[in-house]
Amino acid sequence: SYVPFSGWFAVHNALHHAFTNLRGKDPFCAPLTKQEYDALSLVERARYRFYRTFLGVTMDSTLMGLKIVLFPGPSVLAHIPRRTAFAFERWAVLGFLVLQVGGMLAWQQFLEQTWGISADPVSGLVAAILLPSLIMNWWTGLLSFLSHTHPRVRWYADLDEWRQAQADVDCAVHIIAPWPVRWLLGNALEHTAHHVAPKVPDH
Repeated sequence: SYVPFSGWFAVHNALHHAFTNLRGKDPFCAPLTKQEYDALSLVERARYRFYRTFLGVTMDSTLMGLKIVLFPGPSVLAHIPRRTAFAFERWAVLGFLVLQVGGMLAWQQFLEQTWGISADPVSGLVAAILLPSLIMNWWTGLLSFLSHTHPRVRWYADLDEWRQAQADVDCAVHIIAPWPVRWLLGNALEHTAHHVAPKVPDH
């Protein structure tokens, strides 16, 4: 998923779990009010609506990962105490990507020279690197969106009102799916348990 651990830990644990569904703090899928939506331009409205579609969650998750995890702002950096380790992790992610690309190209060259099997390098990189990354981001974005978006799930703008609520329970969605789906997803749809006890794995 090309995500440095320290950045993910800060976003997921220090922000999302500590401030679940508190606007301005929780970075995941915060909705706009009617007034905020009406104030947007037509292009911004279209983008907002697209990000909340079955395929649009891929782009939202990808951009959020680039913006918050790889290029974090002050709110995220404040929760990363070991900046040197975070810098090393970012370089490690970049280095891993470079090694993947180089390895894929070397493998294609080997196949062509040894077995006469030729393939388009771009198609290989798309199939082996880009597509899996997009699927991973789609999966993460979809589960994050479904786990905290429902007509009966509230988002809070007021800190005092949020503190009086049971946000760890009331702001997570428990999705009931047929048994085979639950098994295939590793019970990731039972998201409320993960918010009550974060050591319970989610997706």
